[in-house]
Amino acid sequence: MRAWLRDALAPVRGDLSAAYLFGSVLHPDAHPADVDLVLVAIDGAGAPGWRRVRALRTAIAPAFKRAFGLPLSGMVLTPSEWREVDGTIVREREPLLGD
Repeated sequence: MRAWLRDALAPVRGDLSAAYLFGSVLHPDAHPADVDLVLVAIDGAGAPGWRRVRALRTAIAPAFKRAFGLPLSGMVLTPSEWREVDGTIVREREPLLGD
């Protein structure tokens, strides 16, 4: 799953400062209902890079569900939004890109 996500995110790698998995998918004994993903864009909301990241997140979700049987719950955040949720909503995480 992690390699699949890294490959799927490759087209927007230049637009991302980081990507993290978080939530129940990180716990081997858990039975996740979805896969939580945070994508931290380099650009602010509405900027071209941010829009590319958001569009890719939407585009890969159906293929992810077919491949792994779980919905992909991806958040696209700006750097300032990430600073707000880092350590609060997203406490435990696993880096996919960046960090």
